[in-house]
Order: sequence, then structure tokens, then C-alpha cells
Amino acid sequence: LAHVEGWYDPDADHSPPPVATDGEAKVPGPGGSASSSDDDGAPAPVRARGALRRARSAPARAAVVLRRRAQGQGRRPGRLDAAYAEADHWVESRGLPPIALLADAGDGCSLLDRVLEEYVQGLWDSDKALYKAKDALHAVKFRHRVATGAMHGAWASVTAWQNLEPGTSRTPVAPRVCRALVALTLLWGWADLALLILVGYEALLRPGELVGLRRRHLLFTSDLSVPGAPGEPGVYVVLRETKTSTTGGARFQSVLVEGGGVVALLRRHWGHRGGDEYLWPHAGSRAARVTALRYRFAALTDALGIPRGLLTPASLRAGGATALWRRTRDFGLVRWRGRWRSMASLENYIQELPSALLDAQLSVDAQRR
Repeated sequence: LAHVEGWYDPDADHSPPPVATDGEAKVPGPGGSASSSDDDGAPAPVRARGALRRARSAPARAAVVLRRRAQGQGRRPGRLDAAYAEADHWVESRGLPPIALLADAGDGCSLLDRVLEEYVQGLWDSDKALYKAKDALHAVKFRHRVATGAMHGAWASVTAWQNLEPGTSRTPVAPRVCRALVALTLLWGWADLALLILVGYEALLRPGELVGLRRRHLLFTSDLSVPGAPGEPGVYVVLRETKTSTTGGARFQSVLVEGGGVVALLRRHWGHRGGDEYLWPHAGSRAARVTALRYRFAALTDALGIPRGLLTPASLRAGGATALWRRTRDFGLVRWRGRWRSMASLENYIQELPSALLDAQLSVDAQRR
């Protein structure tokens, strides 16, 4: 993995530093000689590990504004800005001062809280999405720290909205439906989509993770020289940008997909591609690529007679988790493969009954297809 990602140079000298007679490791001095002091006899300066890390990441660090990261712009660039601008425009359209002045009014943000409470009510009355209200409140909190913990009424309205319209879980893709989707995509010549469905189902991936996969993110076990590695064919799916990688989870995550048939298909179709090539070859931003994936997936479900909206690309993760649990009855294995940080989150995906009842929701013609 280190060699593929470019972290390891096989031509460099990786031998450990020589050891002195007193057991202390000597630091290589000027000119490459192993010495613990410079020409004047003073100890040679040793760069701290943090300084080396900062030097390596200098180009990337130059493009990062910590204040913007603190305002929640890291994972959702522009989205919170748009939510704040929309809320500010609504406030000013009511003849009120802008949000910035309301936050600095010196009244403990009580007026701001009442105004935002009315804004949430306005979003509800105009049949807007709940995430718009949440984004607006988060944007105000990040921009005006004084408002943190002071918007009790606005957040209470959001909670009431959630209770009235609770979120619905994804309908899991049953194994038979997954096989039908793959077969149909192959018949239509959409080989990339067929393999993405397989990978998403077996590796329990989210739609955003699927469209972000490149060829170098697939590491076949047959290409790894690991002593004592199991002989069953497999492929590691390396994930560099995930939902939990920026919220305390592992920065780089991986999932092992096993099975000779699936692995052989992946190698045959994607094995020759360049390392930086996307496995989902659709141009545009990540959002545009996810949208294209959803449209193709909807075309497949329509052709199979599945009601529109019942299954989406996100159903692959739920279906794969449910199928894996039904085969193994091992919550720990399912949680590890799906990379869930808590068992409570996993329970929302383990839905054996909806998966079993999916066929009951299909017409006779759809079941025959």
C-alpha cells in the first residue's frame, strides 16, 4: 500500500542508523556520515518530527484557511455560505437588521433566536427540506460564536420538525435483486456500473465513496507479497475520503472483498486502467457524478418494474449489510466491514424484515423479471 500510494521509495536507503557503542543510535551528520556532533563538536541539530511533517505538507497547508475550516467549510464548501446568505436575505426582507447585527445586539442573542425560529417556521410552511434549516443554524453558529448555545427556540423548532417528519431508512437491496441489477447492466453494456453495484454491495460503500474510487484504490491480494496471506482471491478497497474520516475516524479506511468470481471480474475489467482513472467514468463534480449514478440506477429499477424511489444507490450499503448479517449473524464483522463507529448506527441498517418483504412489494411481472 505504501509503495502504491507513493509513500515508499524502493531505491532509497532504508537501513537503520548505526548504533554507538553505548547503545544510543547516532544521527547521520553532514555529508551523510553517521555522527552525533558537527565539526565544532556541538550536537548536530535534529529536526523534530512535527517540523518534517510540516515541511512535507507545506504546499497543501498554504491553501488551507483554519478559520474557514472552523466554520464548517471543510467538507461542505459553499453549502453553509449559501444557507447563511439565504437566511440573511429572508431576515432583511422582513425589514429587520442583518443577522450580523442581531448577533451583536448585546441581548444574549434572544432577538436573533426568535427571528431564526420564525425562519425555521417559514421553511416548514413553504415545504422546504429540513437540511436547509439545520445548515442555516450551523452557519450562524460558526460565524457568530456568541450565538453558540443561545438559539434554543430555533433548535427546538428543528427538533419538532424532525419529530413530525422522521427520516426513513433505506430499503435494502435483496440478493436476488442485486443479481438482477448486475445482469441487466451487463446486458445493456454498462459494465462499469455493474461492477460498481457489486463493489458497493459487497464492500458496503456509500454512493459518494463509490464515485470517488480510482484504479489505485483497488489492491488485489495476488499483487501483494505478504507472507502467510490467505490463498482466497480478494481485493482491498482503499477509501481515502469517507463520511467519518474527518470526524474522528481513521483517515484511510479499507475493506476486503473476497470471492473468486467478483475479484476476477474486477481484475478483468479494471485491472488495465491507469492508477488515477475513475472507476465511474463520468465527467463533472462529485455531486454531478452521484446524480448520474442515481439516474442510471433509476433506469435499471424502472426496467425491472421496481417502484420508482424504492431503491437507490444508498440501498446497496443497507442491502449488503443485511445480507452479510443474515449469512454470518456476526454484528462485529458487519460493523467492521461497514466502518460504523457505533452499534446504534449499525442497527439502522440491519433490517432483515424489510429485505425479506421487498419481493412482496413487487408486482408479479417484476418478480418474474
